Amino acid sequence: MPKNCEALTTTIRHEVHEVLQEAVISISIPVGALPQGALPNAHPAIGALAENLDLLRIEAGWSFDDMYQATGISKKLSIGHVRHGKGITPRNLRVYAEAFTKALKRPIAPQDLRRK
Repeated sequence: MPKNCEALTTTIRHEVHEVLQEAVISISIPVGALPQGALPNAHPAIGALAENLDLLRIEAGWSFDDMYQATGISKKLSIGHVRHGKGITPRNLRVYAEAFTKALKRPIAPQDLRRK
């Protein structure tokens, strides 16, 4: 295969991979809709975190784009936290708590986000 064809094939593969990743994220089922323990290898605290983040996001009336505007945490990462039980750094936990406190006008502590 000529070199320019190989380069084009590689580029197309990368593009397709990115599109597929976005598609998987956009059609994912919210964690709250899954039966307990449905997330493989998820720690119970991560499941509670995901559910709490989603409930607070909905209570605040936020889309994931609005959540990004309020927190500065990327939409892709927020979706990972909410729908895929992705782990979270203490800094991001604090950022979410501060944003929800401001939006909902009631105190939300970082540790509250992990409680069932």
